[in-house]
Amino acid sequence: MHRKPLYLSFDDGVTKSDRSVIIEAIREILSRAGAESFVSVSDVSDWKCHPRSHAGLTGWNSVQWYIETAAEYSRENQIDTDALLLLLRNEPWQEKEHYDVLVSSRDFYARDLNFCFGSGIHEFGMVLSTARFRGDPERLTTVTMHEMGHAFGLIPSTRTKNVTSSLGLHCTNRCIMRQGLTSSEWEAHARDRITYGPFCQQCINDLRGYFAQA
Repeated sequence: MHRKPLYLSFDDGVTKSDRSVIIEAIREILSRAGAESFVSVSDVSDWKCHPRSHAGLTGWNSVQWYIETAAEYSRENQIDTDALLLLLRNEPWQEKEHYDVLVSSRDFYARDLNFCFGSGIHEFGMVLSTARFRGDPERLTTVTMHEMGHAFGLIPSTRTKNVTSSLGLHCTNRCIMRQGLTSSEWEAHARDRITYGPFCQQCINDLRGYFAQA
């Protein structure tokens, strides 16, 4: 099911301005996909902010619990995206169809990468770090739309043109669905997004095709 609500959660370290940038980026991709009328976007951070009990954070009931639990299985001072995604996949609310987006101010890393900006999972959602984007809303917008693009079906496995495999399938056109592994690459992608628009026509068609599937 591709037409389902999207729930956002932010930890306390994510600034109000970064929250706004991320929400607007998600709304933009939904608008370009023609999906804004059937994918609602809700910030549920306040719902997941239960106070600590005498025994510590209550399981599943706060953004901080997800972060601190993932940290137990991660490097010092960085969060393993796989550990965080596993917690989201196992949460009690997965029985209700929705997209999950968890955003943290903590730095992330992933398998074979010393750091990463986030990870978008097909049909599921994404986790995103703002740690390396402070004061740079254009790069934050670009990475947010890129990872949400993965969550929204990009790049489809059936695609055979203008596609490359580099830590997942990515576009080879001038498009934010190109792979980016360094800050300088994302700076270039952000400049292209501002100048030419975020998506190539092929990715727009793939996005709309994804949401055409009820």
